[in-house]
Amino acid sequence: MLPKALPHGLTIVLLTFFACLAPRPLVAAGTSFSGAPFMSPSQFLSEVKAVSLTFEPNRSAETYLSGAEQRTYIETALVRYGIAVRPNAPVSLLVTFEHRPSTLRSTTVYSRGSENKDMQLHDIIVTMQFFVRAAALRNGTFHVLLVAPATAAYSLDWTRPQDVSVAKEFKENFANSLTECLKQIASDTKGETAPWPVASWSEKDKATADADFEKLMHSHPAIEKRQFEGLNVLPELKLSQAENNGEVWVWVMATLSWHCGKSKTPPRSEPCVKDSLWRESWNRSFQRLGWVDTHGQAAVSLTHTFGCYRKHAMLDYVWLWDFVSLNERNVVFELNGRLVRMDVTIFSTNRMAIALEAQIEPTLQDYLPRSILDSLTQIVLGNPQVPVIAVPGD
Repeated sequence: MLPKALPHGLTIVLLTFFACLAPRPLVAAGTSFSGAPFMSPSQFLSEVKAVSLTFEPNRSAETYLSGAEQRTYIETALVRYGIAVRPNAPVSLLVTFEHRPSTLRSTTVYSRGSENKDMQLHDIIVTMQFFVRAAALRNGTFHVLLVAPATAAYSLDWTRPQDVSVAKEFKENFANSLTECLKQIASDTKGETAPWPVASWSEKDKATADADFEKLMHSHPAIEKRQFEGLNVLPELKLSQAENNGEVWVWVMATLSWHCGKSKTPPRSEPCVKDSLWRESWNRSFQRLGWVDTHGQAAVSLTHTFGCYRKHAMLDYVWLWDFVSLNERNVVFELNGRLVRMDVTIFSTNRMAIALEAQIEPTLQDYLPRSILDSLTQIVLGNPQVPVIAVPGD
């Protein structure tokens, strides 16, 4: 789902990689856990040749695109990167597609009656997550996990008169969104964000870890039901409000007089939320999870990006969205017969909402607290959308 500079569209990349159609050389082959080279997301994408696809067609979108067509659009976008869809591939791709149609009605009252005018509003959001089986070393113990080395999301909304067909536009927006997800995700070539702690170990300790890793992975263990077992360190918290060309998208209740023409210059923008309250809510959630240890460098970080902005249509409304991701460094997995090491996403979720001006204040007050609570619930109970990956040797 995607391009064109916002406010028409939004791309959030939780973990990205650069990909050209011609694959670039990969880092030196890794034959052991301790010697696993770091791989950037761009290298990951260039190395992936096939994925098993998990996708549930969006029913409301079937007015414009059948379920089979939605899947075909996804497969076509992948082919451009040399990726085929194949059952039981060691890399699994989860694609989610949300479409939320709404109707905006404006009523004009005359002395002898009234007139209604309807506007159709379409909100879509696409996420793409590449999953692999991997092992993370936490407090001296290996944990077998299902992780996402690359994850991206794209949101778009538009309005049209009720009597205007949007079928062609809808198809173009969905195809464009998939393309942009891959293209934007493919733009990240950054390297390691922190030293590989294992590199400083003694040769004896490295050999022990290598043997333990090989024994565990060759036993084809099941993926742990609790993805966060062994975590107790306070995550690094990264909170941000989305920006568009350097301007923060903000809640603009204070700017209504400007939009109505009562002032010639827009007032100073104010953030949607106060960072201290936002941060305090997450810190309380970490305490409930037992992630309170502040000793040493955190191997886990939580990123929460939030945005809201005012849209002008027949009726002005406010669009809110947010993305949450929990990321872990130095997770090791096998790809094309070699061991590699990446910073991965171990949990992600997103939300969006629309509110008219009269509803925005209570909606805004409830929005982030609910997002944090929903994230906490999913972390504890697990995400039912996570795909199943075939165990090697099955």
